[in-house]
Amino acid sequence: QAEAGKEISKAALKNLLDWPHNKNFSLEDPLAQKSESEFPDLAHCVDEALKNRSDLKQAKLGAEVADFGKKLAASQLAPSVNVFVKWDKNFGEPVGFAGDKTLTKTIGLQMKWDLWNNGSTLFSLSEASENIAKAELMSTQVEQQIRFEIVQLLANLQASKDVLLVAETARQQAEEAYRIEQAKFRNGSSS
Repeated sequence: QAEAGKEISKAALKNLLDWPHNKNFSLEDPLAQKSESEFPDLAHCVDEALKNRSDLKQAKLGAEVADFGKKLAASQLAPSVNVFVKWDKNFGEPVGFAGDKTLTKTIGLQMKWDLWNNGSTLFSLSEASENIAKAELMSTQVEQQIRFEIVQLLANLQASKDVLLVAETARQQAEEAYRIEQAKFRNGSSS
């Protein structure tokens, strides 16, 4: 059961750290005695998780995409301007038609501005603003979820450490009881 728990914990840790599941990693000996100063700091763990988690990066990119969508929707409010230049050269008519060789230039400016489109641009701008709010809320929720997971993992780590200390004390007491029984057996006081 302990080995199964160890493998499940490794899988959960890989998932949390966004570690590729086909790559192995090793952990320090969990039975090694550590001082309290070596216990992971919550703020440091949260900072590392926020820096490395791909789901948070994806949520922040979603907010950037939503912001770009708002800028794109706002661009529909401005007029579109098209400047063009056209050059034509007539190299003459086929023999017998007596055409002349001429060069014509055309320069133009075209401006288009939709003054009324039944509010669709304003509605798309409003929708883009809502998409930004949703994306930012999603990013905040992902960040809060990461913080919660880190607190939960550190609490489980502390609880496991406490259980290990109790188990170590029980083991030492059992060894002492065994030593006493062994001494009684050697002296003939016990069967």
